Amino acid sequence: MTPEAPDPGSLRAIGIRGSLWTLGGHAASQVVRFASNLVLARLLFPAVFGQVALIYTFITALHLFSDLGTGPSIIQNPRGDDPAFLRTAWTVSVIRGFVLWAASWLVAIPAANFYGQPSLRWLIPVAAISAALGGFESTSISLARRHLRLERLTVLEIGSQVAGTVTTIALALLNRARFGPDDPGAVWAVVGGGLAIEVTRVVLSHVYLPGIRHRFELDRDALDSLFRFGRWILVSTVLTFLAGPADRLVFGKLVSLAMLGVYGIASNLAAIPTDAALKIGAAVVFPTFSRIVGRPDFRSVFPRVRMPLVLGGALLVSGLAAVGPFATAILYDARYRDAGWIVQILAAMSWFRILENTNGSLLLATGRSDWMAAGNGLKLAGMFAFIPGGFLILGFAGALWGLVLAEVLRYLVSAIAIRRTGLHVLARDATLTVGVVLVALAGYLAGSLTRNWSGSRVLAFLAAGIPPIIAWGVIGLRYWSKRSLDVFRAAAPQQERRVD
Repeated sequence: MTPEAPDPGSLRAIGIRGSLWTLGGHAASQVVRFASNLVLARLLFPAVFGQVALIYTFITALHLFSDLGTGPSIIQNPRGDDPAFLRTAWTVSVIRGFVLWAASWLVAIPAANFYGQPSLRWLIPVAAISAALGGFESTSISLARRHLRLERLTVLEIGSQVAGTVTTIALALLNRARFGPDDPGAVWAVVGGGLAIEVTRVVLSHVYLPGIRHRFELDRDALDSLFRFGRWILVSTVLTFLAGPADRLVFGKLVSLAMLGVYGIASNLAAIPTDAALKIGAAVVFPTFSRIVGRPDFRSVFPRVRMPLVLGGALLVSGLAAVGPFATAILYDARYRDAGWIVQILAAMSWFRILENTNGSLLLATGRSDWMAAGNGLKLAGMFAFIPGGFLILGFAGALWGLVLAEVLRYLVSAIAIRRTGLHVLARDATLTVGVVLVALAGYLAGSLTRNWSGSRVLAFLAAGIPPIIAWGVIGLRYWSKRSLDVFRAAAPQQERRVD
């Protein structure tokens, strides 16, 4: 017996609306983050960004080492609308938040001693207050994602980001006016902004999003369901940290704090395409797959949902690799010059993360988070092998290429996993990867020739962006001419299509 299908036409309409809100919200978020980055790069100095990278890597580690997947469980579980289930998930989140804050005190002193940064003893626990606050976020956030009602959720996320940005800049200005431009205490401005983000999210999640009234409750069946679903999520997220954000902890010992700060700036730029894919994957693709998994036409739905996201990622990644050095030369001063070539290497990693994310959404929807854990485990093993080897051969650039190769391993695991369901992506992804490389090279050569001819960084930036736009624009138009503009049309019930 196949799962009950959604109302005909409703899924595609909801999916398109959710995608548009997600993309619009992501674009607005990137504008805010980009503007904040530019302002703070002038108010602060690279070593501060290096400290911030260390602080929030440890905070991320605490989150991922205790992730029980309550949000995805609410989205995926049949009881996801049950008040008892929601209150249980909320109670677990509150308890987890305080446990995380307590754990931050335990890691702060060893971290401060290891990196020779005494200020981390206080910076990490204060920044980790956000974890305790985050535990009180309403389950309305996950409910909005479950039902693809993303309008208010997008406003919430942008509003909280704006609040954090304004707070950070205001505190940085006050610190600069009182203590001067080179005061290391400026890092507290960024910590204060992080707390402002979390306070805003918690308040808005309860007063702005529709949902149930929360109180502490532990339903035994709900607990069993949460832990059963979350056990592989926990393993996967632990491995995700070790195979992801932990790179900053490794690089923090390989390079100077200033270079780590430059790496952080480059990472923010390189994350633009990845963040877009992750946003759509979490907000639209995963909930869509969760609704239709198990239906007879699922294999035809998967590529039609996946391909637009992959083509969009190809445009962003190849464009980023092409314009990266010219963009950083325009936006940042000489202290951040190395961010240009770092962005190009990290763009390659972003491409494979996008491919893996689309596969991972399917695996999560089918409850196969064990394959995601396996992929993260293999990436971690690759990091142990490739990063030190790359650093010995090519220095920091070699270490970054080692990180890219480790990401390729994770992608291959996800591709093999979905192949077991009868879906084949390797051949098409290989073709697209070659296309991304060639288009990026064409764009970078166009920019370099223009810079040598005109001496203008702005003209070089514009010239570098033309080949990716033309190439992927043509490919995208050809794809849409063969397929319906509505990528979720295939998700409409087969019975309704026969009636038509």
